[in-house]
Amino acid sequence: MKRAPVAIVGSSQPGFTLFELVIVLFIILCLMALLVPHVGIVVSKARTVRAISDCKRVGDAMLTWVIVHGGAPTPTVVGDAVDVGRYTPIDVDTLRSLLVPDYLVRVPDLDPWGHPYQYFLDERDPTGSDVALCASGGSDGSLVSGAYTIGATDPADSTEDIVWADGNFIRWPQ
Repeated sequence: MKRAPVAIVGSSQPGFTLFELVIVLFIILCLMALLVPHVGIVVSKARTVRAISDCKRVGDAMLTWVIVHGGAPTPTVVGDAVDVGRYTPIDVDTLRSLLVPDYLVRVPDLDPWGHPYQYFLDERDPTGSDVALCASGGSDGSLVSGAYTIGATDPADSTEDIVWADGNFIRWPQ
């Protein structure tokens, strides 16, 4: 029967030296330092995409509800702007009662930054103009109000509002 060789203290054994481990840790830390700033950008972009998706989905459901109830929204665009003040606010519970489950599975309360979405739907007069609007105040949670110039915003600025009205985006990152 053969015996396994016995290791002698101080002999050369397979393994890593302390120097090699320090070098590997240094390389890992350098890679992490390069990636961490980009993670924030990716997360911010994902939140913006989700807000756009939510507004489009809920907005399309509101538009379908309006059409089913005899309306065909005609946005009143003044020049190249849309005035949010012309729309009728609706609370999320009332909106839910109108849309879920016939037009939508769920109506989100909060945007990806944790602020309430703002919904506008004139349930009393679906045949009027300016009947459906969905908006997110962006990362700063600002309230959507006033007139918005129609057009794209800086995609790197997550504080910009996202506004969908009567079938089209009014403000969106591009």
